[in-house]
Amino acid sequence: MTDDIPDDPYLAFATLVSRCGNGLMRELIDSGKTETQARNSVIHCFLAFASGEACRVARREGREPDKEKWTKATDSAFEKAVKRTAITN
Repeated sequence: MTDDIPDDPYLAFATLVSRCGNGLMRELIDSGKTETQARNSVIHCFLAFASGEACRVARREGREPDKEKWTKATDSAFEKAVKRTAITN
Protein backbone atom coordinates (compact mmCIF):
# COMPACT_ATOMS: atom_id res chain seq x y z
CA MET A 1 0.00 0.00 0.00
CA THR A 2 2.86 2.41 0.66
CA ASP A 3 4.77 1.41 -2.48
CA ASP A 4 2.80 3.90 -4.56
CA ILE A 5 3.41 6.91 -2.28
CA PRO A 6 5.70 9.41 -4.01
CA ASP A 7 9.11 10.21 -2.53
CA ASP A 8 8.51 13.96 -2.83
CA PRO A 9 7.17 15.12 0.57
CA TYR A 10 4.56 17.46 -0.94
CA LEU A 11 3.25 14.80 -3.31
CA ALA A 12 3.31 12.16 -0.58
CA PHE A 13 1.27 14.39 1.72
CA ALA A 14 -1.16 15.24 -1.09
CA THR A 15 -1.55 11.54 -1.93
CA LEU A 16 -2.31 10.54 1.65
CA VAL A 17 -4.70 13.45 2.25
CA SER A 18 -6.48 12.67 -1.01
CA ARG A 19 -6.93 9.03 0.01
CA CYS A 20 -8.35 10.07 3.38
CA GLY A 21 -10.68 12.58 1.73
CA ASN A 22 -11.90 10.03 -0.80
CA GLY A 23 -12.56 7.49 1.95
CA LEU A 24 -14.52 10.01 4.00
CA MET A 25 -16.45 11.12 0.93
CA ARG A 26 -17.45 7.50 0.15
CA GLU A 27 -18.61 7.03 3.75
CA LEU A 28 -20.69 10.20 3.62
CA ILE A 29 -22.30 9.18 0.32
CA ASP A 30 -23.02 5.72 1.72
CA SER A 31 -24.72 7.39 4.69
CA GLY A 32 -27.09 9.30 2.41
CA LYS A 33 -25.36 12.55 1.48
CA THR A 34 -25.26 13.64 -2.16
CA GLU A 35 -21.89 13.77 -3.88
CA THR A 36 -21.88 17.58 -3.62
CA GLN A 37 -22.79 17.52 0.09
CA ALA A 38 -20.09 14.92 0.75
CA ARG A 39 -17.44 16.85 -1.19
CA ASN A 40 -18.30 20.10 0.63
CA SER A 41 -18.16 18.31 3.98
CA VAL A 42 -14.69 16.93 3.17
CA ILE A 43 -13.42 20.34 2.07
CA HIS A 44 -14.82 21.92 5.25
CA CYS A 45 -13.14 19.20 7.31
CA PHE A 46 -9.74 19.91 5.72
CA LEU A 47 -10.12 23.67 6.17
CA ALA A 48 -11.17 23.25 9.81
CA PHE A 49 -8.19 20.98 10.45
CA ALA A 50 -5.74 23.39 8.78
CA SER A 51 -7.07 26.44 10.63
CA GLY A 52 -7.01 24.57 13.92
CA GLU A 53 -3.41 23.53 13.32
CA ALA A 54 -2.48 27.15 12.50
CA CYS A 55 -4.02 28.26 15.81
CA ARG A 56 -2.14 25.56 17.74
CA VAL A 57 1.16 26.54 16.07
CA ALA A 58 0.63 30.21 16.90
CA ARG A 59 -0.07 29.42 20.54
CA ARG A 60 2.93 27.09 20.79
CA GLU A 61 5.00 30.00 19.48
CA GLY A 62 3.61 32.20 22.27
CA ARG A 63 1.26 34.33 20.19
CA GLU A 64 -2.43 34.48 19.56
CA PRO A 65 -3.78 33.32 16.20
CA ASP A 66 -3.89 36.14 13.65
CA LYS A 67 -6.92 36.05 11.35
CA GLU A 68 -5.32 38.51 8.94
CA LYS A 69 -2.22 36.33 8.60
CA TRP A 70 -4.41 33.22 8.16
CA THR A 71 -6.51 34.97 5.50
CA LYS A 72 -3.38 36.04 3.61
CA ALA A 73 -1.96 32.50 3.78
CA THR A 74 -5.20 30.90 2.59
CA ASP A 75 -5.50 33.43 -0.25
CA SER A 76 -1.97 32.55 -1.32
CA ALA A 77 -2.69 28.82 -1.06
CA PHE A 78 -5.90 29.25 -3.05
CA GLU A 79 -4.12 31.18 -5.81
CA LYS A 80 -1.48 28.44 -6.05
CA ALA A 81 -4.19 25.76 -6.13
CA VAL A 82 -6.01 27.53 -8.96
CA LYS A 83 -2.79 27.52 -11.01
CA ARG A 84 -1.87 23.93 -10.07
CA THR A 85 -5.31 22.53 -10.86
CA ALA A 86 -5.46 24.40 -14.19
CA ILE A 87 -2.40 22.39 -15.23
CA THR A 88 -3.63 19.02 -13.92
CA ASN A 89 -7.25 19.13 -15.16
